[in-house]
Amino acid sequence: MSRPPMQLSNRGFELLKKYEEFKDKAYKDRKGVWTIGYGHTRNVKPGMTIDEPSASQLLNTESKRFDDRINKYVKVPLNQNQHDALVLFDYNTGGLASSTLLKKLNTGDYKGAFNDELPRWNKVKDEKTKKYVVSPGLINRRKYEQDLANEPMPLMLKPEYLNLPKQPQQQDEQEQGQ
Repeated sequence: MSRPPMQLSNRGFELLKKYEEFKDKAYKDRKGVWTIGYGHTRNVKPGMTIDEPSASQLLNTESKRFDDRINKYVKVPLNQNQHDALVLFDYNTGGLASSTLLKKLNTGDYKGAFNDELPRWNKVKDEKTKKYVVSPGLINRRKYEQDLANEPMPLMLKPEYLNLPKQPQQQDEQEQGQ
């Protein structure tokens, strides 16, 4: 099933910025990867700096790559909240393409994908023990992504639908009742 391509909403972009937290100086993340701005990792070197407007623009460009990934891999319809949640998740993990979450989602099992699989992505590798351990920060992030994906979307009505004329059958029934 083909679906129309989607892109990260303004709200989703602001949430991504919130969760990635702006850093103006290059630093090593928990995996030891040089990172800067809002989680940017490509071509980052020690000593690099970035200002917030540049980091925001870079994040905007990078988020489009993740829109493209969601649009490529997800075969079932999504609402905007679900799309945004998947972009936040995939930007953080890069793991959507090979995940059980995606497999469940593409069979139409939204509940299994968002409520069962998403929370499982809550571990980081401990640098000392080299074992995966549960991260309170990732528990919180996955919970927020889960809540976002399950948040109902308001019904969007086109203006021309707001003042529909009565259907002929309804008019007949009303006239008969008078």
